[in-house]
Amino acid sequence: MKSMARTKTHFEQVPVAFAKKIAAREPSSQTNVVSCTICGTAVPLEHCKTDEHGEAVHESCYTLKLASARH
Repeated sequence: MKSMARTKTHFEQVPVAFAKKIAAREPSSQTNVVSCTICGTAVPLEHCKTDEHGEAVHESCYTLKLASARH
């Protein structure tokens, strides 16, 4: 029987260190919003994910990027 071990993925929640770096860099009221590196639109830190390069992305943008890369 095959093991159901979780494989490592780069698609994870934004690390706390990244969120703090963004907050320190942007002293405006919009510190909880960053730009998605795929589509360029705003994504709240609470909902963004990181890609294989550690950049903030929307979950849907990253999923579409991976799907299109397979074809």
